[in-house]
Amino acid sequence: MRKSLKKVAASVLAATLALTVVASMGSTADAAKKSKKAKKAAEKTAAAFDPAGSYKAFVGFQQTESWRFHDECTSETLGLTGTDLNGLNYETDVMWSGDNGTEKIDGTVEGVELKGNGTYTAKITGLNGVLANAPEGVSADQMKISMLYLSTNLPADAKDKVQFTDVSLKVDGNEVTLPETQFFKPETLDAGYTSLYLIDTYAKGQGEYADSPELAMAPNDSIEITFTISGFANDNPDAVPATPTPAPKQDDASSAASEDDDSEGGSSVNAGVIAGIVGAVVVVAGIVVVVTRKKK
Repeated sequence: MRKSLKKVAASVLAATLALTVVASMGSTADAAKKSKKAKKAAEKTAAAFDPAGSYKAFVGFQQTESWRFHDECTSETLGLTGTDLNGLNYETDVMWSGDNGTEKIDGTVEGVELKGNGTYTAKITGLNGVLANAPEGVSADQMKISMLYLSTNLPADAKDKVQFTDVSLKVDGNEVTLPETQFFKPETLDAGYTSLYLIDTYAKGQGEYADSPELAMAPNDSIEITFTISGFANDNPDAVPATPTPAPKQDDASSAASEDDDSEGGSSVNAGVIAGIVGAVVVVAGIVVVVTRKKK
């Protein structure tokens, strides 16, 4: 009986020790997770938005099936300082994931430097129809612009410190209607940066950005994002909206036409009137002559 009690006690002690070890392992894992979160939080705090600082912004996009793209400028692999660029230049090159890895395709990227409040235009030009040409084994109707965004290296906290207003998207020179709701990609914010997504079909499907527009056709030649940003400590005197060419006023056009009539059409009418008067005088003179001869 005593031996049985000893065995039971030993079993209970062993089980208690096992539970203690498991609990210890669990608390260690939790501590590691908390440590990682704290580290990330510390990194984000250290990279706070500087109102007197200078940042960059680019047009980013992704096309389904063809996998042609221009990634987030903060991407560790294919961003400004990406490890997988393989000699490509993020600031100028549009890319695609081909058989030989990441390769350059037609198109020229033109980013902007955000160094103060103002109006900026980031663009991609010279695509030459590359986004409309389906690669082998892919049909054109499968190729959709799934994401199109303004990628920046503004820290995540800039989302609540700067304002993006008067945002417009032009594809091949035609303006795309955007919703009033602005969508900042949660994954990008979690990574520590602020990017404004104009089109995100994935987020639309998940209900995160239900108002996301969609492009009926792929861009043929160009993509432009124009926006005004405020929240910096100073204005950028070079970041001003482009001045549109004024259309001629209706009054001016009418006045010009009237002057043309006076200078050209008017002179011909006067000449005709004068010729008619001269002809009438000649006719009258002839009648006078005839009558006088009869009287003689």
